[in-house]
This record gives sequence, C-alpha cells and structure tokens, in this order.
Amino acid sequence: MFTTNIPYFQALFTNPYFALNQKFECATSAFADEKKGEKIVMIFTGDYEGKELKSLLLKAEINPLMIPSNFLHVKEIPKLGTGKNDFGAIKKVTQESLK
Repeated sequence: MFTTNIPYFQALFTNPYFALNQKFECATSAFADEKKGEKIVMIFTGDYEGKELKSLLLKAEINPLMIPSNFLHVKEIPKLGTGKNDFGAIKKVTQESLK
C-alpha cells in the first residue's frame, strides 16, 4: 500500500524501478527557508531510511527543487477521523522535527 499527498511521488514510488513493495506512506510540508525560499520536509512510514528515499529521488533525475531537504520517519501519518491525511498535524510534526 502506498499513499502520499503528492501525486508525483505516488507515481514515482509505485514505479517497479523503485520496488517499494512494503507498506509505505508519506506526506510533505513546506516551510519558509532563508536560503532557498522554501524547505520541503517529508514524513514517511515503513522500513526505509531517509537516505534511501533521497537516493531513489536523485536516481530518478527529478528537479532538485522537488526533493525534500529533510526526511522524518514516523510510526504513522496523522489522519483525520475520515481517514484522510491531517495536514495541520503533519505540519506540526514536521515543524517540531526542524527544531
């Protein structure tokens, strides 16, 4: 199972080339950054490491601006009662990881 809030990552990580066969979910948040204007942080579940995910994204030769600068492994992605991603809670979790 794979879920994300960014369709591009869904297409990328479900590609057989990457072989993410385990249960994997991710979500991203963006924050202001003095150097680049914006910093993208990805939270994810599964038995992966941030270095692995970043490596997969670099191998895909996507625009470097789309590659998250920080990766944070979490036990589960915050959800609303409806089962959809809770973007307010996701932003809070990612913001706390930057401190």
